Amino acid sequence: MKNILLIGFGSEIGSMLIYLNDPKKDKIYINTVITRLIDSTVEESLNSLKARLIILNPTLINSIKIDKIKSSLIINKKKIKIIWADSNNLTKLTFKKKFDAAIVATSKTQINDIKLMNSFLKFSKFVFGVAENINLPAIYPSLLDINDKFISIKKKTTNKKIFIFGSCQSNGWMSSLRCLFDVANELCSSFQLLNTEVDIIHPDTPTGRIGTKSINPRDQDPRDNLRPSFSQVSNSMKRLFPKIESQNTVSLRTLISPPGYMIARFFFNYKLKNNKTLNYKVIRDSLVKFSLKNKYKYSVTDLSFGSKAYSFSENSSDILIDKKYLIYKDNVFKSESPKNKISELIVQSYVHNTRGYSRSVIESLKYFFYSKQKKIFYD
Repeated sequence: MKNILLIGFGSEIGSMLIYLNDPKKDKIYINTVITRLIDSTVEESLNSLKARLIILNPTLINSIKIDKIKSSLIINKKKIKIIWADSNNLTKLTFKKKFDAAIVATSKTQINDIKLMNSFLKFSKFVFGVAENINLPAIYPSLLDINDKFISIKKKTTNKKIFIFGSCQSNGWMSSLRCLFDVANELCSSFQLLNTEVDIIHPDTPTGRIGTKSINPRDQDPRDNLRPSFSQVSNSMKRLFPKIESQNTVSLRTLISPPGYMIARFFFNYKLKNNKTLNYKVIRDSLVKFSLKNKYKYSVTDLSFGSKAYSFSENSSDILIDKKYLIYKDNVFKSESPKNKISELIVQSYVHNTRGYSRSVIESLKYFFYSKQKKIFYD
């Protein structure tokens, strides 16, 4: 059993990680949390954390107990110690023994602070951030165990102690990318990715100030207010494919419950092993087969229900494989020369930015500690 320290007990990722973690099944145990005091007393602050968990899953309403003397939450006999402290300043904090890993689930600003991330090694053998930071090696959950035949930038890393998992939207985009690479690995004798683009409808954080007085878009009122923005996925795209064009056109923030919706476009050229051509049916059938082997990385569905139907999904993405949404064009620019033929695949999917992403974090930690082949680390 690996003992895990969680830094940050927010209402989204931090709470979801606590809720999803099953120590017996996962062989990792998030048993200690560092977070700020929420209210004036420990008891009220513990009640606030309890409320966050119940809002995530109302079935927990009678399953969470509070131990205010030991500052702990007990969730179905799973005990979690809460340490009230500011993660920006933990110099006075000590533990008898180092944790096997620390998950930093505070903010992307802190995860991009290399000095701060290094300071957490005082408490833990390894540190993992739940956001993108191009200056740290990454473990991308959707690319775990991928064949590196068509993605040459993968490297094994040694003596590394701090990693990031990328953002929720990065992970969703890489889930669609994974679909394409799975097909290419199975069917293609040659393959070259030329361009990738992504558009996102992202559930907005339900906080902010009334009115639009502030210049900072995150301080604007989110209610009934579509807000164009951009995602950390842009950094992930450029990191993975620095030599090709990539674009995150928009990450449209809107006050809805997760999951969000993603449209990923891939332009590429290829040659099949049997010298035939790809088509919708071949790609669809391949994804159905591969999805069975890629639990939590992606699933496929031909049911175009609304997002609420996928709100309990623990996949990085749920790919819509109906012909209206999974769109393939074998020669999109109608080139007469086979050498100049460019194909396009459009993948539309639901991406769960809390539940699905948190599950991918847990699965990646399991992979990190228990897999014999760690090929997915990036410098």
